[in-house]
Amino acid sequence: MSGLDNLFNSDIQESKMIIEKEYIFPTTLTTIRMRNWEEKKRKLLTLYEANQHQFERHPEDLISTDYNSREDYDEMSSAVEYILSDEMYFLRNNLDGCMNMKMKFVWFQHYINRSFHSIHNHGSLGYSGVCYINYNPKEHKPLTFVSSHNDFTGDFLQEYTPKNITEGTTIIFPSILNHYVPPVTSSEERLILSFNLRMS
Repeated sequence: MSGLDNLFNSDIQESKMIIEKEYIFPTTLTTIRMRNWEEKKRKLLTLYEANQHQFERHPEDLISTDYNSREDYDEMSSAVEYILSDEMYFLRNNLDGCMNMKMKFVWFQHYINRSFHSIHNHGSLGYSGVCYINYNPKEHKPLTFVSSHNDFTGDFLQEYTPKNITEGTTIIFPSILNHYVPPVTSSEERLILSFNLRMS
């Protein structure tokens, strides 16, 4: 065996290949399927119907919402937090750093045929949530999340659409996460409750 062969074999024996794999920038979605949904739906619809006079329809996306016109945000947030007290208890005890979390902003969004919501996020607030009130999975689509990182194999967006969404499903997500709602193609109404959760 030549000196070169001895050197090569020695390097193999003395060196070890070390491979480490890490998942960075993880994003967690929390999906809650509410218990006692019919009772909670009735209460949420009562709030919705009582506040329809504050709704405005956006001409660009055809959404009706009280997002910009509401004057009693604190009162509305307290009412919704009371209705969803079971869910809030779970979130405070299961999301990191959320023991003192409060609902700070609540609004309804009503979609009709051709309504949509373009890509946006809710800012660096903590968490946000969407509760599906009137929703037919055969007619409607849920929101779609968009990653802040393009796919590394090509210059295109990475998207994720939650599965098995039904009425009473609530999705909690980081408020800075981009998302959008594709156009509604049904005459059946789609109604959601959106909210932001601040960690005090």
